[in-house]
Amino acid sequence: MRAVKIVGLFLLTTVFLIGGIVLGQNILIFPAAYSLTLANKDYPPEVEPLLMRTPDQQTLELWRRPGSDTRHPYVALLLHGNGQDITNFTEIPAWIRSLGLASYSLDYRGFGRSTGSPSEAGIYLDVESAMQTILMRENISPSKLIVVGHSLGAAPALYLSARYDLAAVVLFAPFSSLTAVVAEHPLYRYLKQFLWYEFPNAQYIAQTRAKCILIAHGKEDRIIPYEHSEFLGRETNRAALLFTVIQPDADHISVIAKTKGELTPYLLRCLTN
Repeated sequence: MRAVKIVGLFLLTTVFLIGGIVLGQNILIFPAAYSLTLANKDYPPEVEPLLMRTPDQQTLELWRRPGSDTRHPYVALLLHGNGQDITNFTEIPAWIRSLGLASYSLDYRGFGRSTGSPSEAGIYLDVESAMQTILMRENISPSKLIVVGHSLGAAPALYLSARYDLAAVVLFAPFSSLTAVVAEHPLYRYLKQFLWYEFPNAQYIAQTRAKCILIAHGKEDRIIPYEHSEFLGRETNRAALLFTVIQPDADHISVIAKTKGELTPYLLRCLTN
């Protein structure tokens, strides 16, 4: 009888644990959206903060940084990962600004000062709304827009690239799909059938309409293995110009600093050809 009770207690605990992970997956997938404080409450001097409304009435924050060359026809939309908001998303904006380009960094719904709660469909709506705002403010077409995404940000970047003729898409530490990431995790792989979201990046990159795709990943990445980038490279629409960097000693975060120099000439070549 005692053994039966122990087994029953174990099964009940397991059910509650699995149920908690399934119901709490938004916190696991979008952790920065559930942070109680902003990483940094101050506006950097070069930033012009903007608020915009989505079609479903959420208010999103954008940070515009001017380019050093105001005659440059290209503008960049910058999309951070799930552990950041725009207040501590600084390295990619600094890199883009060093190239003379103006940029807009976006906080998805639920992140930073943006209202609402994140979801896959919501993030897609957010980036499409942000893109339309940028095109209108800058008086440009999608062919003059560069979209840069890190980690989670690669998903909405590729979503846009499958729908619009973008100038270029730059991906740091992207993943092929959320399902694939979860399937590789020693604990969460048993829960992949309970996922609410898919983020099918391999599907989007196969359909990309962007002129150029640049991918960078580190072999020391313990969050998203670099093989995801290799797979995405193989799946890329052959009509796009593709450049991939696999950095031997870069991890999920340092990949930006360690590959941006190598990516720069390829990005500039894409914009000038």
